[in-house]
Amino acid sequence: MNDSLVNESNEVNQEKKTIDVVPLTKGRRILLFLADFFLNFILSFIILNVLVVPLGKVFTNYNARNSAYESNITKRATVLYDNGVVIDSGDVDKGNVMYNVSFSYYCYLSYYCYDEETPPNMTHDQFGHKEKNEVIRHYFIDIINDEAKYISFLSTYKVNKYFTITGSVLSLNEEYKAQIAPYFKKGEEASNTGKGYIDSIEREIFYPLYSEVMNSIEKIDLISGDYSYNELTKDIKAYDSYYKTFIIVTAFTAFFLSTVVLYLIIPIFNENKRTISMMIMKIDRISFDRLTLVKKYECIISTIYALVTNMLAVFFIPMLQASIYDLFNIPVLYVFGLLSIVFMLGSLIFLLFNAYNRTIFDFLTRTVYLKSEELDKIYRAKGYYV
Repeated sequence: MNDSLVNESNEVNQEKKTIDVVPLTKGRRILLFLADFFLNFILSFIILNVLVVPLGKVFTNYNARNSAYESNITKRATVLYDNGVVIDSGDVDKGNVMYNVSFSYYCYLSYYCYDEETPPNMTHDQFGHKEKNEVIRHYFIDIINDEAKYISFLSTYKVNKYFTITGSVLSLNEEYKAQIAPYFKKGEEASNTGKGYIDSIEREIFYPLYSEVMNSIEKIDLISGDYSYNELTKDIKAYDSYYKTFIIVTAFTAFFLSTVVLYLIIPIFNENKRTISMMIMKIDRISFDRLTLVKKYECIISTIYALVTNMLAVFFIPMLQASIYDLFNIPVLYVFGLLSIVFMLGSLIFLLFNAYNRTIFDFLTRTVYLKSEELDKIYRAKGYYV
């Protein structure tokens, strides 16, 4: 390299002059790195919610699709309620099937704790020895007429640990019944031992058997009026696929537009090829070999680098459109986010051990960042008026 960043020699007016050009400190270089990332994230977030998502919803008929999806969720739940596979608690929206499945468990257990259909002082009117409460036996015996399969599952999941089995009829053993029954009565409470039995029966027996019920429904279907459980499930899955694609496309589009604006358009039209962060912090980027400002083509390379390094933002910018749970169910987002973190950390570690405080990208492109006043020194040494 003819020009050096430290102790540069320059011939000006036939005299040899030496200047010290100091690269940006590690702290300021890291601060610039993070400032660029957060500006990229913020602008991506704004573009996504103000421009990309509204336009995407219009072009893909999002509102109609979403309305049909919510309707299908309710219809599918209705199929389960109408067939007595799930009991509606009346406490939540019917579409909240998981809550009502949990409620169905307590109805199921109360069925075996009492002999009367309507025992006095129950904490819920549905509790008691109502046939409707035995949802699992009802499905296998009354709906699909497969007693043999039901009996085989009772053996598979060791139901006899808590119940006495007579053919396909169960009865909760007295030692467990006495401990559990108070749970369902107003003003009473199950003992800690009883609560342990409740949790164990739910985990070891009810949910494994209920899982077999749902597996069976997925294989042979369940009908209520004009509604088919499996057909509705197919429509729901189609919407889920569309929704995930919508989130992916809008997130990457917003991120791409933001990155192009911040790292390409603004620097190209800026005299010193600076990003917004560089303008605020009064920092310039120069060629390591030429000691001149970077060229326009190098801004294009910087944009590509930013698309890789800052891609972590893609995982977080759809936060107003989807829950964290939904985002983690879209592998493309978190996989690219993790790869971005690895690359980002690698660049920061490289920076910490690099003599000129450069990231991996700076090293590969042979560029270096320095304060604007350091660039002025170079200009003056070369005989330019500053």
